[in-house]
Amino acid sequence: MGPILSLLFAAAAVQSTAAPISTPSSDPAHSVCEIARSPDAFLGKVVTVSAHYRTDSMHYAYLDDEGCEATLQMGYEVPERDASVADFEGAESRICVETGRPYLCVLEGKLTLRGEIVWIKGAHLEPDIQTLAINPHSVVTFEFTGTSASGR
Repeated sequence: MGPILSLLFAAAAVQSTAAPISTPSSDPAHSVCEIARSPDAFLGKVVTVSAHYRTDSMHYAYLDDEGCEATLQMGYEVPERDASVADFEGAESRICVETGRPYLCVLEGKLTLRGEIVWIKGAHLEPDIQTLAINPHSVVTFEFTGTSASGR
């Protein structure tokens, strides 16, 4: 194979594995309550959500709102994730390590992120349960309560 053809194959391989970069959106931020009231209007769509974030870094990670009892689970890693999600997760891990809680670390704070709204079926003790979730594509802003960690 000639050097030009090799270069073209290499460029195609790099292009196909590159993670998409999120672009700022003028979409308004939606609340967890708004999504829970009308899930069909949001399912399968990439939206911006601004909410209260809670995690224990092992068993749960979800978004909630003061205005209702609904939650939006943090979903799965998807190819559309950009580096801002890893930055957010890294900040969370650093706080846990710095406070001597690397394994089970309860944190909460404010989070604004963009992602796709989906249904997730099944949970450890309830295999038939369906819950709303957001598969994060990008983290717009975050601030953990009681720490100086924030970002974006």
